[in-house]
Amino acid sequence: MSNKSVRHLLLLGVVSSALLAQSGPMVYSAGNAADFSANVAQGSLIVISGSSLGPATPVTASTFPLSNTLSGTSVTVTSSSTTLNCPVTYTSAGEVTAILPSNTSLGFANITVSYNGQTGSNGSSSAVVTVVASSVGIFTSTGTGLGTGRFSPSLSRS
Repeated sequence: MSNKSVRHLLLLGVVSSALLAQSGPMVYSAGNAADFSANVAQGSLIVISGSSLGPATPVTASTFPLSNTLSGTSVTVTSSSTTLNCPVTYTSAGEVTAILPSNTSLGFANITVSYNGQTGSNGSSSAVVTVVASSVGIFTSTGTGLGTGRFSPSLSRS
């Protein structure tokens, strides 16, 4: 093998390592937290899956009002030319849940995760969802969207 071939292989290894060691979050998917569909209703809970999204040890929001940042993780939604912050309810390295603001414009929107002020390169920290006015999603006892539904009584004022 020539010196030139060895240099090309070494360069390829360095570039590959740099891509694998990407700093910032990488989002694989985003959608309705109950059924994981890409149709997300205004004001509903969204789930974002990926890597390097948040801290290694999971953190759940424990105070109200909810903050737009939880343990360094923040989520924004961009629809049309408007960007809104999403209150974060849960964060971990592989999953984040947040509330889509009720005033998010209908149609396609980009959900972007930032962790400790960093976003991934080339749009890797974003996913596209379709924002709709209403969408039914039922949480299930298996947590997979299949099986027996989990329901709780609502409180009403008399």
